[in-house]
Amino acid sequence: MSAQSEENTNPVRKSSRLWLLAIIAVIAITAGVCLYFNVGLQNLAAQSENKNMKSITLPSFTVNLADAGGNRYLKTTITLEYSSVAVGKELEKTTYRVRDSILKVLRNTRAITLCSPQGTESLKQQLLTEINSTLTSGKVTGLYFEELLVQ
Repeated sequence: MSAQSEENTNPVRKSSRLWLLAIIAVIAITAGVCLYFNVGLQNLAAQSENKNMKSITLPSFTVNLADAGGNRYLKTTITLEYSSVAVGKELEKTTYRVRDSILKVLRNTRAITLCSPQGTESLKQQLLTEINSTLTSGKVTGLYFEELLVQ
């Protein structure tokens, strides 16, 4: 018998390989279970958070953009998302203030800004900041463009 065949049949080597495989399997299973529960709990938290969310869709806006020629227009419909009942009541009572603050931001926007996803996302953040500065009972947590037309 050659030395190589003796190593393959050596029970001590087989036993240590089995232990090594068993340890690796236990680690992999444990990591999988932890990952499954971690992702599952995050999904449950997101679902319960989404259940509490309410929204209000504002009437459409049509504004002149801040371009040099003054012949560029923006038409948009915005939906605001919030979780507090108090914010919803305040939004209903002070829609005129919210619309005014949105108009200020939109009129200072240039058409080139809205040509990229980053520009649109930046506009969302500016709008959220401006809207939340007018609210006293809480904050709007999300802003969505239902319609966004630049002409």
